[in-house]
Amino acid sequence: LKCCLPECILDMSMYRQGQIFLWATCSFTISAVRISSAARTTARRVTDCSKSTICVVSSNAPRLHTSGLSGLAEGCLSDNNCTQVVALALQDYAGQPSNKLTSKHTDAVFHLIRYEVLHGITGHGHLCYSYWAGGAWVGAAIGVLAGGWLGGKVPLPEAYSSEGASAILRVFAAVAMAGVGSVAAHFVSSMLGMSCGGVAVAVYALKDTPIKLDTINGSDAVFGINTGITATTIKGTLAARFKLAGHPIVIASTHGTEGVRGKTSSEPCAVPYGNGAGWLEKEKQRVEDFRQGRQLIQKLRKGVSGGVAALWAGDFNGPSMSPDGNSKGCTIWPRHNDPEEDLALLKQGRNVLGWASPGSWQHGPPNLATFDDEMFGTDMTEAAGLRCPTYKKDVDRQATPGVGQFKCKEDGNWLYYKSSHPPSW
Repeated sequence: LKCCLPECILDMSMYRQGQIFLWATCSFTISAVRISSAARTTARRVTDCSKSTICVVSSNAPRLHTSGLSGLAEGCLSDNNCTQVVALALQDYAGQPSNKLTSKHTDAVFHLIRYEVLHGITGHGHLCYSYWAGGAWVGAAIGVLAGGWLGGKVPLPEAYSSEGASAILRVFAAVAMAGVGSVAAHFVSSMLGMSCGGVAVAVYALKDTPIKLDTINGSDAVFGINTGITATTIKGTLAARFKLAGHPIVIASTHGTEGVRGKTSSEPCAVPYGNGAGWLEKEKQRVEDFRQGRQLIQKLRKGVSGGVAALWAGDFNGPSMSPDGNSKGCTIWPRHNDPEEDLALLKQGRNVLGWASPGSWQHGPPNLATFDDEMFGTDMTEAAGLRCPTYKKDVDRQATPGVGQFKCKEDGNWLYYKSSHPPSW
């Protein structure tokens, strides 16, 4: 990137919870935009903040984090005390973000500049509607059937007994039971603590920071695409273009399709292709999700004089998959002999995104698609410096008999992972 990011345009830090790509141009320079103060005082020292900093955070299901969004902003400040803008690329996010994120350890107060979420019915207390039996729409549908049946069983006075009257009663009963079914389904999934999470971008900044959402022909510069839905999450990409000190920058969030074979250690890895390989379509969809997200970002960058920088973060759901050999495309599992050897083994599949169909001019089975392949010919590169897998973290369980747990050391700290899932980036 030469001196595009982070040295010349923005001093950018990353609170590491997901995969982040940088897409930058060297045709402009952003000068220091901190105008609220030239320094920040902490309990320990006074820090020179003459260089502006944007911190990009990718976080899946932040509602499950004990400290929530405020904890993510705190992580940004811990990484760089001069953080001025906190850009949150969220996946599986249910709810409405706070208007302010206040640091417990500094004087920093980040104000919500803009919150954009991929279209869909998300939030606490329900599953993704119309997907599963806990969804309100399914409950309503069941209510319609029950109401129609019940309406047909209610006897009418002889003076009003007719096929037409009976049909009207069925309709009224169906409508009434639809409402009951919807409310009941919502109540049940609320009792179970279930949520439907979406893909979102939330941008916070210190007071008086010159940042705002950009426009395209008078409309908000926000593009989104839904690519799938599960009982608890909406998949896809949300991208928004902002102006920071007058210069455009795209911030995007993606939640890719999962669909990986051998997700658990006890699950065998199926053949890579063939009849009945339903999982294959999901793994191919993950690659399509990535491509569609990339296209949205390209649309927001086109036609802007001076170029547009971009920060793309997300849960792309690319597992650690074997890139070749008899186990090509199968999940890589640590062997629990030595942490460094296991890490080297997992890194063999770090670049694999999923399966992709051959081009229209090709024949034969699908091929493995890599992040390098998908970014070839673009000016995007993956953010460096991330050593250990980001998924799926756990507490230290090594003292538990019979538990083989992978661990990885980063920045002097041991990170521990669930033995039920393959560690991945």
